[in-house]
Amino acid sequence: QPQISDYITEILKRYDPVDDLREFEKLADECVWELADLLIYCNHPEIYDRRSNLGTDFSSALEGIDLCNKIVVDAGAGTGRLSFWACNKALTVFAVEPCSSMRHFIRNKAKRNRIYNLYAMDGQLDALQIPTHNVDVLLTCDAIGWNLEAELHEIERVVKPGGVAVHLCGYNAGEPNPIHDTITSEQFGYQADTYAETDGEKTKYTKQF
Repeated sequence: QPQISDYITEILKRYDPVDDLREFEKLADECVWELADLLIYCNHPEIYDRRSNLGTDFSSALEGIDLCNKIVVDAGAGTGRLSFWACNKALTVFAVEPCSSMRHFIRNKAKRNRIYNLYAMDGQLDALQIPTHNVDVLLTCDAIGWNLEAELHEIERVVKPGGVAVHLCGYNAGEPNPIHDTITSEQFGYQADTYAETDGEKTKYTKQF
Protein backbone atom coordinates (compact mmCIF):
# COMPACT_ATOMS: atom_id res chain seq x y z
CA GLN A 1 0.00 0.00 0.00
CA PRO A 2 1.51 3.37 -1.05
CA GLN A 3 0.17 5.15 2.06
CA ILE A 4 1.86 2.63 4.35
CA SER A 5 5.09 2.84 2.33
CA ASP A 6 5.16 6.64 2.63
CA TYR A 7 4.46 6.42 6.37
CA ILE A 8 7.30 3.93 6.96
CA THR A 9 9.68 6.06 4.88
CA GLU A 10 8.80 9.11 6.98
CA ILE A 11 9.35 7.17 10.23
CA LEU A 12 12.76 5.96 9.04
CA LYS A 13 13.73 9.56 8.22
CA ARG A 14 12.53 10.89 11.55
CA TYR A 15 14.11 8.36 13.91
CA ASP A 16 17.59 6.87 14.18
CA PRO A 17 18.04 3.07 14.07
CA VAL A 18 17.97 1.29 17.44
CA ASP A 19 21.23 -0.57 18.07
CA ASP A 20 20.55 -1.72 21.62
CA LEU A 21 18.85 -5.15 21.55
CA ARG A 22 16.97 -4.59 24.83
CA GLU A 23 15.61 -1.28 23.61
CA PHE A 24 14.63 -2.91 20.32
CA GLU A 25 12.77 -5.71 22.13
CA LYS A 26 10.98 -3.16 24.33
CA LEU A 27 9.86 -1.14 21.30
CA ALA A 28 8.80 -4.28 19.44
CA ASP A 29 6.70 -5.33 22.43
CA GLU A 30 5.03 -1.91 22.53
CA CYS A 31 4.30 -2.20 18.81
CA VAL A 32 2.65 -5.61 19.23
CA TRP A 33 0.41 -4.28 21.99
CA GLU A 34 -0.51 -1.26 19.87
CA LEU A 35 -1.64 -3.67 17.14
CA ALA A 36 -3.57 -5.71 19.70
CA ASP A 37 -5.31 -2.54 20.88
CA LEU A 38 -6.16 -1.69 17.28
CA LEU A 39 -7.74 -5.10 16.72
CA ILE A 40 -9.88 -4.70 19.84
CA TYR A 41 -10.72 -1.12 18.82
CA CYS A 42 -12.00 -2.18 15.41
CA ASN A 43 -13.73 -5.43 16.34
CA HIS A 44 -14.87 -5.17 19.96
CA PRO A 45 -15.75 -1.56 20.87
CA GLU A 46 -17.59 -2.68 24.01
CA ILE A 47 -14.37 -4.26 25.35
CA TYR A 48 -12.30 -1.26 24.32
CA ASP A 49 -14.75 1.05 26.09
CA ARG A 50 -14.60 -0.98 29.32
CA ARG A 51 -10.81 -1.08 29.43
CA SER A 52 -10.22 2.53 28.40
CA ASN A 53 -8.32 4.63 30.92
CA LEU A 54 -10.39 7.69 29.95
CA GLY A 55 -12.84 9.00 32.48
CA THR A 56 -16.40 10.07 31.74
CA ASP A 57 -16.23 13.58 33.24
CA PHE A 58 -14.25 16.09 31.21
CA SER A 59 -15.25 19.14 33.27
CA SER A 60 -11.74 19.77 34.55
CA ALA A 61 -10.05 19.18 31.20
CA LEU A 62 -12.47 21.50 29.40
CA GLU A 63 -12.90 24.12 32.11
CA GLY A 64 -13.76 27.47 30.54
CA ILE A 65 -14.95 25.98 27.24
CA ASP A 66 -18.59 26.97 26.68
CA LEU A 67 -20.60 24.17 25.06
CA CYS A 68 -24.08 25.46 25.91
CA ASN A 69 -26.29 25.56 22.80
CA LYS A 70 -23.22 25.02 20.60
CA ILE A 71 -22.58 22.79 17.61
CA VAL A 72 -19.79 20.51 18.77
CA VAL A 73 -17.64 18.02 16.89
CA ASP A 74 -15.78 15.24 18.68
CA ALA A 75 -13.31 14.16 16.00
CA GLY A 76 -11.78 10.71 16.35
CA ALA A 77 -14.56 9.93 18.79
CA GLY A 78 -13.80 6.27 19.47
CA THR A 79 -16.55 4.88 21.72
CA GLY A 80 -17.86 8.40 22.25
CA ARG A 81 -17.01 9.06 25.89
CA LEU A 82 -16.25 12.73 25.18
CA SER A 83 -19.27 12.97 22.85
CA PHE A 84 -21.69 11.64 25.47
CA TRP A 85 -20.33 14.06 28.06
CA ALA A 86 -20.60 17.01 25.64
CA CYS A 87 -24.16 16.25 24.55
CA ASN A 88 -25.40 17.07 28.08
CA LYS A 89 -24.59 20.73 27.38
CA ALA A 90 -24.32 21.17 23.61
CA LEU A 91 -27.13 21.80 21.16
CA THR A 92 -25.80 19.12 18.79
CA VAL A 93 -22.77 16.83 18.92
CA PHE A 94 -21.30 15.12 15.88
CA ALA A 95 -19.12 12.15 16.80
CA VAL A 96 -16.80 11.76 13.82
CA GLU A 97 -15.26 8.29 13.73
CA PRO A 98 -13.80 6.32 10.77
CA CYS A 99 -14.37 2.89 12.34
CA SER A 100 -17.87 1.62 11.51
CA SER A 101 -18.12 -0.65 14.58
CA MET A 102 -17.43 2.34 16.83
CA ARG A 103 -20.12 4.40 15.09
CA HIS A 104 -22.55 1.51 15.55
CA PHE A 105 -21.62 1.33 19.26
CA ILE A 106 -22.25 5.08 19.72
CA ARG A 107 -25.61 4.96 17.94
CA ASN A 108 -26.81 2.00 19.99
CA LYS A 109 -25.69 3.57 23.26
CA ALA A 110 -27.39 6.86 22.36
CA LYS A 111 -30.60 5.00 21.51
CA ARG A 112 -30.54 3.02 24.77
CA ASN A 113 -30.04 6.19 26.77
CA ARG A 114 -32.58 8.22 24.77
CA ILE A 115 -30.02 10.79 23.68
CA TYR A 116 -31.31 12.61 20.61
CA ASN A 117 -28.73 15.34 19.97
CA LEU A 118 -25.77 13.02 19.28
CA TYR A 119 -24.99 11.87 15.75
CA ALA A 120 -22.22 9.44 14.80
CA MET A 121 -20.78 10.06 11.35
CA ASP A 122 -17.97 8.74 9.19
CA GLY A 123 -14.87 10.84 8.62
CA GLN A 124 -11.25 11.44 9.54
CA LEU A 125 -9.55 14.44 11.07
CA ASP A 126 -7.89 15.38 7.79
CA ALA A 127 -11.13 14.86 5.80
CA LEU A 128 -14.13 15.99 7.85
CA GLN A 129 -17.45 15.70 6.03
CA ILE A 130 -18.62 18.99 7.52
CA PRO A 131 -19.37 22.31 5.77
CA THR A 132 -16.88 25.17 6.07
CA HIS A 133 -17.21 27.38 9.18
CA ASN A 134 -20.03 25.30 10.63
CA VAL A 135 -18.65 24.23 14.04
CA ASP A 136 -18.60 26.20 17.29
CA VAL A 137 -16.35 23.83 19.26
CA LEU A 138 -14.14 21.05 17.90
CA LEU A 139 -12.74 18.56 20.40
CA THR A 140 -10.32 15.68 20.15
CA CYS A 141 -9.12 13.27 22.83
CA ASP A 142 -6.02 11.19 22.09
CA ALA A 143 -6.89 11.41 18.40
CA ILE A 144 -4.85 14.11 16.68
CA GLY A 145 -1.48 13.59 15.04
CA TRP A 146 -1.73 10.89 12.36
CA ASN A 147 -1.47 13.52 9.60
CA LEU A 148 -1.01 16.55 11.79
CA GLU A 149 -0.65 19.52 9.43
CA ALA A 150 -3.49 18.36 7.19
CA GLU A 151 -5.65 17.78 10.29
CA LEU A 152 -4.95 21.27 11.62
CA HIS A 153 -5.78 22.86 8.26
CA GLU A 154 -9.03 20.88 8.10
CA ILE A 155 -9.95 22.02 11.61
CA GLU A 156 -9.37 25.64 10.57
CA ARG A 157 -11.73 25.06 7.66
CA VAL A 158 -14.69 23.75 9.68
CA VAL A 159 -14.51 25.87 12.87
CA LYS A 160 -16.40 29.16 12.77
CA PRO A 161 -14.66 32.48 13.32
CA GLY A 162 -14.88 32.95 17.07
CA GLY A 163 -15.06 29.20 17.60
CA VAL A 164 -12.55 27.09 19.49
CA ALA A 165 -10.63 23.84 19.09
CA VAL A 166 -9.30 21.83 22.04
CA HIS A 167 -7.09 18.76 21.78
CA LEU A 168 -6.68 16.60 24.87
CA CYS A 169 -3.51 14.58 24.45
CA GLY A 170 -2.39 11.58 26.46
CA TYR A 171 1.15 12.88 26.83
CA ASN A 172 2.40 13.51 30.33
CA ALA A 173 2.96 17.19 31.01
CA GLY A 174 6.54 18.13 30.20
CA GLU A 175 7.12 14.93 28.23
CA PRO A 176 8.48 15.48 24.69
CA ASN A 177 5.88 14.63 22.06
CA PRO A 178 5.78 14.80 18.25
CA ILE A 179 2.79 17.15 18.20
CA HIS A 180 4.01 20.00 20.39
CA ASP A 181 6.40 21.91 18.13
CA THR A 182 4.05 21.92 15.15
CA ILE A 183 0.80 22.72 16.93
CA THR A 184 2.34 25.55 18.99
CA SER A 185 4.27 26.99 16.03
CA GLU A 186 3.60 30.49 14.69
CA GLN A 187 1.75 28.91 11.77
CA PHE A 188 -0.89 27.16 13.88
CA GLY A 189 -0.73 29.06 17.17
CA TYR A 190 -2.24 26.69 19.73
CA GLN A 191 -1.76 27.38 23.43
CA ALA A 192 -0.30 24.48 25.43
CA ASP A 193 -1.71 23.83 28.90
CA THR A 194 -2.23 20.94 31.30
CA TYR A 195 -5.16 19.05 32.78
CA ALA A 196 -5.38 16.43 35.49
CA GLU A 197 -5.95 12.74 34.77
CA THR A 198 -5.93 9.84 37.23
CA ASP A 199 -2.38 8.95 36.16
CA GLY A 200 -0.99 12.48 36.30
CA GLU A 201 -0.98 15.82 34.50
CA LYS A 202 -1.59 15.63 30.75
CA THR A 203 -1.11 18.11 27.93
CA LYS A 204 -3.87 19.91 26.05
CA TYR A 205 -3.82 22.42 23.23
CA THR A 206 -6.39 25.20 22.71
CA LYS A 207 -6.98 27.72 19.94
CA GLN A 208 -9.58 30.46 19.56
CA PHE A 209 -10.34 31.18 15.90
